[in-house]
Amino acid sequence: MAPLQSSPEGGTPDLIIDESVSMLMSPSYFRFTPTGSAWNAVGLRIPVSSDPAYNSLSRLSLYSPDFQELLVAGQPNYAKVNWLAMDKNHADWNFFGLKAEIQPFKSYNVLEHEGGLHTLALGANPGISWGSSDVCKIWDLELSPGFYRISLSNSYMADFGIGLCSSQGDTQNYITPATLMAFQDRTGLSTGESFIVEISQTDVYGFIAWSNNTFSGTISISIADPGYWTGALDTNWHNPGNWQPVLSRTRMLISPFREL
Repeated sequence: MAPLQSSPEGGTPDLIIDESVSMLMSPSYFRFTPTGSAWNAVGLRIPVSSDPAYNSLSRLSLYSPDFQELLVAGQPNYAKVNWLAMDKNHADWNFFGLKAEIQPFKSYNVLEHEGGLHTLALGANPGISWGSSDVCKIWDLELSPGFYRISLSNSYMADFGIGLCSSQGDTQNYITPATLMAFQDRTGLSTGESFIVEISQTDVYGFIAWSNNTFSGTISISIADPGYWTGALDTNWHNPGNWQPVLSRTRMLISPFREL
């Protein structure tokens, strides 16, 4: 993992797909080329203290390659991982500038451009490798209207977050953690994360996963039918605890008053 420092005026380094770097100063500036016709992401991981007084915020802002046009204004984020995703299935730009900030600055950080044409299929997607320097990964996922249970499981205890990106609406093909369709990022170590999402339009969505720690191992991702709605825990449709899986059926009961 090579340390880099830069400015928008000159000597701005390129982020290479799947090669992690470390910022030496804040702000730092980079350029990167996303993979054509696929979802891409840039992720930044910083250490987080149990005492909020010692924590830093991170901010990632997306620009045109010459840094003259701001495409996505970064929002302050106190989480361990911050990221930006772009939908190259629809977006016009072929080359981007990135401004990365950590305030107050912490020298231990990992910045990564995740690209390449990675796809997920309905059902089980096992045996996906994850390295300790991987910050995030994103996959193309074609979905049709309906309800889905999307789950990530890991080979041993880790701290993952997951979410679903969509270019529909006013996101303009660029997604931040605040504009996810659905997500799950429980605090602390676990053996996986999952959420329920309703899809209303056929499209190629982006499934993103990020590692809040230096996990190294394999993960599995499942895209499955959620079962039927029970509302056992609360009224949150994204909460898997409100759904009861079934082994087989010919229809799905959404509520006592609506049947599909």
